[in-house]
Amino acid sequence: MVSCCHAGPLDDLARAVQRLIPDRRDPEKFHADKSEIVAMLRRMAREARR
Repeated sequence: MVSCCHAGPLDDLARAVQRLIPDRRDPEKFHADKSEIVAMLRRMAREARR
């Protein structure tokens, strides 16, 4: 179960994933954004295990 203190950041990440689409003009941006989301999720998972 997700604690209430993570609801905001999780909602933000869900919106970021929902908007995540490749862009023909800037293909690297997709991968950079994806990596940023993965890093945030891993950080949150690490904090949740404490």
